[in-house]
Amino acid sequence: MFFNFKRLASVAIILVILNTYPVASAASQTRENVSCDGDDCSAILTDGSYSTLCDSPHFFAFWKKTDADQMILQCPCDCAMESNTNWLIDSRRTNVYAFTTGRFVSKSFIAKVAAGADIPDRFGGTKLCGGPKKEKLEQSTFVLLFKHPHNDSFPYCYEIGYITYENERFSVYRNSGKVLAGDRNYWLAPVSKRDKSYLLSIWRNVLRNH
Repeated sequence: MFFNFKRLASVAIILVILNTYPVASAASQTRENVSCDGDDCSAILTDGSYSTLCDSPHFFAFWKKTDADQMILQCPCDCAMESNTNWLIDSRRTNVYAFTTGRFVSKSFIAKVAAGADIPDRFGGTKLCGGPKKEKLEQSTFVLLFKHPHNDSFPYCYEIGYITYENERFSVYRNSGKVLAGDRNYWLAPVSKRDKSYLLSIWRNVLRNH
């Protein structure tokens, strides 16, 4: 099953503003629903308390049911290139990385999709640039799709990005190999201490209420 954000039930998470910066409060949260596709789980945050980091009316959380130490928090972009802002949470080392591109899909969904198949999106469908690599998919923690220009027959295609956790840090792989740290098209960047504290508080409260 592909995660269809419009069909997922809303998860209202109320954040309390402390001092001059918002920090999530477990006591103020309520949970309406969480959707899981195999080991991939997701929730929608809709209360707008994350507005210091995201202008969207929705904010998404994705994690593994069997291992929630890593999580993706996503601010969706209402744009053709799927230029969402993602934050990768590494709770084991209390690290958070910003990753300003990519669209989340479940591993179980992408494993069933062949090269050249259409991926549903707001424009009806966009083809995969290439099919998933079984070994990379099995080793990955999360999968993101990156939208790239293609050719005249279809203007864009989705490239598969495999987010792995290795040597106590996140790495990004494409079908062609590991993405180098200097590649700004797939750049993982650390966030400020204030943003990290805020995002880790969201991670904690999502898991308390899932």
